[in-house]
Amino acid sequence: MSAQQETFPELVYRDDSTGQEKTLSGLRGQVVLLNLWATWCPPCRAEMPALSDLQRDYAGKGLVVLAISDEDPATIHGYLQQHGYGFSAGTWNGSHPVLQGINTRPASILINREGKVVDMIVGARGHSFFSSWVEKELGNEK
Repeated sequence: MSAQQETFPELVYRDDSTGQEKTLSGLRGQVVLLNLWATWCPPCRAEMPALSDLQRDYAGKGLVVLAISDEDPATIHGYLQQHGYGFSAGTWNGSHPVLQGINTRPASILINREGKVVDMIVGARGHSFFSSWVEKELGNEK
């Protein structure tokens, strides 16, 4: 899949906070920063506070940070409960036309309000990078 302006294929995930099955298309109308991570990944764990701060700073402007992992739901739930991050999180079964081809963690995909891919990055980033990355899609260019 080329990263620019293609609709992101439907993603079904298990919401960590409710245990219910949800879909990425259910977030249409909001800008989504989809973060693929794992508990065993030190760079992933290092960027989690930045993602939590980003959600706090931009939620009122239409941003949803969704961190997903293909690890065991109980492992993810335990880790997230221990740290209390302020973003949405969940697990997916590892079967997805885009995500199953991403072998590096972390990876982040920016998806616009219409469900189209804007950009994708591989590797950990900090709050200032993520802020500038999402602001254009949120309509807040500085």
